[in-house]
Amino acid sequence: MISTSIFDLFPTDLHFFLSVEGEDCLQRIVNNGTFPNYTNDTSFTHEQERKVLLDIYTYTNGKEWFNSSGWNSSIENCSWYGITCHGNSYIKSIVLPFNNLNGSLPSNLWKIRNLFSLCVPGNPSLRGRLGDFLFGNMSLLLTLAICSSSVSGEIPQDIVNLTNLQYFIASPMDGEGLTGQLPRDLGNMKELRMLDIGGNNITGQIPRSISKLTKLYDLTLRNTPGMMSGNLSDILAIPSLKSVYVSGVNLVGELPRKFPPNIASLFLPGNNISGKHPEIFPNNSVLRNLNLANNRLTGDIPGHLLLKPLDILDLSQNRFTSINEGKPWPKDDKGSISLYLSLAENRGLAIDFQSFMGLFNSKEDLSVINVSYCGIESPVLPNLFYFLRLSTFDLSGNNFYGELPDYFNDVSVLSYIDLSANNLSGSLPGGTQNFMALQYLDISGNPFMRKGTSISANTFQPDFSRMIRPHQGYHYTCPEGRFTFNNGRIRLDPTFYQYKYCICDAHFYGDSGLCKSCMDGGTCKQVDVNTLKDIRPNIMRIAPGYWPSPNSKNVTHLVKCPVPAACNPLASCTCRLDTSPNDPHLSHTKRLSPNLITTCDQSSMCHPGNTDRFCSRCEEGFYKIGGLCNQCVKGDLTYYYFFIPIFAISFLVLLWSFFYFNLRPVKWFMVTAVHFLLMLIFMLLEFLPTWVFKLNLVVFVLCMTSRGKGSKSLISIAVFYIQTLDFMVSSSNVWPPKIIAAQSYLSSYWNLYFPSLSCDLPSLFNPVGKFAFILLLPIGFLALVGVYFIVMLSYNKVRPREGRMEYVHFKCRQSAFFCLSFTYFPVVKQTLSILRPCQNDRDVLYMPNSPWIECTSVTYRTLSALGFVSVVVYVIGFPLLLSSLMFFFFGKRNSMSQDDREKLDTWLGPAYLPYKPRYQQYFEIVMLLRRLLLAIALSIISSSSTLQTFAVWVLLVGFAIIHLCFHPYNDLPHHKFASENFFEPLVLLVLSMSFILLRFSAVESSMSYSAAYVWIVIVINSCILLLLMGVIFYRLIITGYEDSRGCSCGGSGVDEERTNLLSVNSQHWGDAEVDDID
Repeated sequence: MISTSIFDLFPTDLHFFLSVEGEDCLQRIVNNGTFPNYTNDTSFTHEQERKVLLDIYTYTNGKEWFNSSGWNSSIENCSWYGITCHGNSYIKSIVLPFNNLNGSLPSNLWKIRNLFSLCVPGNPSLRGRLGDFLFGNMSLLLTLAICSSSVSGEIPQDIVNLTNLQYFIASPMDGEGLTGQLPRDLGNMKELRMLDIGGNNITGQIPRSISKLTKLYDLTLRNTPGMMSGNLSDILAIPSLKSVYVSGVNLVGELPRKFPPNIASLFLPGNNISGKHPEIFPNNSVLRNLNLANNRLTGDIPGHLLLKPLDILDLSQNRFTSINEGKPWPKDDKGSISLYLSLAENRGLAIDFQSFMGLFNSKEDLSVINVSYCGIESPVLPNLFYFLRLSTFDLSGNNFYGELPDYFNDVSVLSYIDLSANNLSGSLPGGTQNFMALQYLDISGNPFMRKGTSISANTFQPDFSRMIRPHQGYHYTCPEGRFTFNNGRIRLDPTFYQYKYCICDAHFYGDSGLCKSCMDGGTCKQVDVNTLKDIRPNIMRIAPGYWPSPNSKNVTHLVKCPVPAACNPLASCTCRLDTSPNDPHLSHTKRLSPNLITTCDQSSMCHPGNTDRFCSRCEEGFYKIGGLCNQCVKGDLTYYYFFIPIFAISFLVLLWSFFYFNLRPVKWFMVTAVHFLLMLIFMLLEFLPTWVFKLNLVVFVLCMTSRGKGSKSLISIAVFYIQTLDFMVSSSNVWPPKIIAAQSYLSSYWNLYFPSLSCDLPSLFNPVGKFAFILLLPIGFLALVGVYFIVMLSYNKVRPREGRMEYVHFKCRQSAFFCLSFTYFPVVKQTLSILRPCQNDRDVLYMPNSPWIECTSVTYRTLSALGFVSVVVYVIGFPLLLSSLMFFFFGKRNSMSQDDREKLDTWLGPAYLPYKPRYQQYFEIVMLLRRLLLAIALSIISSSSTLQTFAVWVLLVGFAIIHLCFHPYNDLPHHKFASENFFEPLVLLVLSMSFILLRFSAVESSMSYSAAYVWIVIVINSCILLLLMGVIFYRLIITGYEDSRGCSCGGSGVDEERTNLLSVNSQHWGDAEVDDID
């Protein structure tokens, strides 16, 4: 008795099998009365047969069978589940269907000599090779069923000895299936009635002897295509055939002119059958199912074939040229195909479609019509959908044109309609909602169909859960549709709804099916759409520090800004693809033909106040600090006109008192501090502009430097140090905000950059004006020196004094020389920055330091002209002037009188007196050359390039080695602990180390430790700068105090001042001679 669990697991399959085959798997044979005459074979005893059964139990894991009733017990084996015996207790059948056999059948199965049936279907874990348990000496075997198992291997050749075998069922199979070739003498199995070996991997030729199987009525050979071949005539020569299922066998030959009368089902798809369709259909034919799909049949399909009582007619994927010779059927003819009709993919099929449809309009039981890809050209028929029982209707891939007709019937069972790849137009018909059973409608490939605005438009809604890509390579997906009345699926082109629901892929931006790849420097996330309310364009969000180029109204790419903090600081700048010029009715290719324009939001593109290319220019009313523009603070001009002259006069008086009278330095510094404190207060009260305060400080530093006597060399080192630090800070984007703010003040004092001046003189302080201001600043200072000389000359004529003009003359020369030396580095750096080669941004040439200026503009040509003048007059002129002076005057110094030598030392001495005698003639020129080379490296080579870092490092380290080797400076007797020979190489080495660390920080910006490099640079340079400033201040105070002690406090004579000036220079020279002698 069968256990309940089997029926629970396989109720349908098991019931069906038992109803067809019976409990002993011999029901077909009993029903047909085809039992052979036989004699019991007593070669083996019952015990030996029992042992075979126990081996089956063991080898197939009987403990896990769904039903193992009686097995492996002491009861008689004829009572075991699945075992049937003859009357003499010999085993008759083994039937274990769908019983979870796991393993392989034993090889001693042949010992059961009287076995009629072996049926083990539905056991996917049953493995082993067919030849291991099936032998040719099992002569009484009538039925073998191993379908839906994993038995594999070749069909044994001695199977032809099973001359009594009537049913061989091995289809379908799990696993790799049966392999090898069919036995050549297959025709010897004369009693074979069913040969079902489809779904396997059999190779080779169908034996010609198969035609000898005169009792065979069911043949199934569905094989893997391309592995097997045969002749159609050999199969159709079997007179008893009723059902033929042969596919993928590469059958060759032609169909007979007349259908065999006994065949009820002829399925021959996927072969290589050629020729024409049989013309004669016998009146006594029992044919009900005809499938000749996917062959090479040609010619005309007889029109009367559609009038025959067939259930299935499939002639698809052939080469038929016409049906009924392309003529209409008589009006009284009615089609008799009852279930399935397919003529698909007979391309170029001549057919009278209206007459063809008239054959079946009144057919009540036809379920499927498929005439897809037949090249039918016809208007859409008004009664196209009026079928009573039709469920599937495929008209795709033809040339039907016009609008779909309305449908007004209340009842329709149509569930699948495919109208794709035609030339239909219009919208969905108003009666679409009457197709209540419709689950799939395909209208894709009809570019002229539109959603429309009629009431039928309400039957459609986009289905965002089912997104499709219209064509391979497109970067967007579009939703299919759903019916609003029954949630059925609609497949359609995005032209149907004019692409308005299409969504760009991730990493693309745009909308309406027009998408562009996200640019480098931007991020494009795909819109998450679940409902119509979520529809919006994919946008490109620009990363901080990037700028849309060439402009925000027509963006072609994104560029990393030289000052990243100026561009898109809040990361809120977004760009959209302007799709408005494109006609949504055009095809995708035509819609893409114009250049799609990308536009970006300008409101958040730049830091407030920054504008133009790379956000590098300041708007009116703003001034730039560290690449960022700041709001100008406008004071009352009345106060400006009143207080600026007052403080200018007071500052000049201070300078006059410092140079003309011998005051104690401490007292004078206190008075000067009060002066600058008052200026700072008035500046904070907005009574004075910031640039006035800064300009006063610059002039003060210049004058102090020329007066500094023993501190001049250290001050020169400090100036060079701070000027280089200023560029180092401005060329890198890794600094904290406080450092950048401090750098703006360094630029003002030491590199002659006054950004706030643009607030009060905006028209003058443009790029040309700023460059001209820097060039004119040293000229202006020289002019002031000249005015001072003229004033003193006039004053001396009124109140003459001996030696006064000689002192003034020397002092003016000295001040002029130091002014040129102080301004040389910033002027050269600015000049070379102006003359840098233009950079190219997609055929737009612009100035690297002023990106908003294009290299085709008048401004660029003006700046270039000024730059070349500066090169000739200043960059080259000053070194030539110094070299000439050293050559003509210093060369004659030794032959001069003592008085002339002192005069020469007074004004030209700063160029050679700080150095030891052996280096005096040329070392100042070497120092000037160092500034020029450093300015070239910092200005010409891009600051983002590693080459610049390497070039600067080589220059700084090279000159540091020179200083360490030669010790070119004279050591002052009282200041050996703060020698120039110590500070100069120290500054050079610290600067070289700083540039290297900053490069590491920029390259490894993503690393957590990169910020440590920056702070190391900040701390070390701050310490060195404070130490240097302290030593300079110490020298100024001590030297000034010693000088004041050597003269009368109230004296104001020029003789004392001249003596002080010359004595300092003599001391330098005298010490130098001693050092040289030593």
